[in-house]
Amino acid sequence: MSKVFRPTSIAIISLVGLLSLSRATHAASFTFHLDGISAQGSLKFTSSSLTGVGSESISLDQIPDAKYSFNVSSFYSIQSSSTSFTFLNGQLNGVIVSYSSPKYPINSQGNPIGWLTYYLYLTGNNWKLTKWSSATGNTTTQTGAISFQTLEPIASNPVPEPSTALGVALGVAGIMGLRPRFR
Repeated sequence: MSKVFRPTSIAIISLVGLLSLSRATHAASFTFHLDGISAQGSLKFTSSSLTGVGSESISLDQIPDAKYSFNVSSFYSIQSSSTSFTFLNGQLNGVIVSYSSPKYPINSQGNPIGWLTYYLYLTGNNWKLTKWSSATGNTTTQTGAISFQTLEPIASNPVPEPSTALGVALGVAGIMGLRPRFR
């Protein structure tokens, strides 16, 4: 009989080992604002491949459940490029993205007088805002820093997924149930 139970116990132990290798979840929550202008953003997620150790970067589309928002009060509509984030030891320390927003100012008679285009670049921990006017051909530029606040840092100690906990429990129960039969 022990010839039947040994392969079974080896299979159960192997299953427990495989389940314990499943990826851990890392939740985090951050806010940031652009110093000098009315603009703020937030990033929140419940799972990612980030570890919270050392320097890391990830693009927004690599975080499956990310909730990212960015609000700039002076922009009517915003078109953005792909967004990525940098982290140092579980703390958000950079946002990399560029935005553009056309505006069509009107004169006192209600007629459009060219357009203004705003370009906003977030380059890690700094920002640059460029405004270009088609009516005058003038360009103005403003720069500043980005301030970050960590509401919940990326945990460096992983939290096991439910499948890992279930696998370990089943494996231990299986081994304990077969143990008296090996004697």
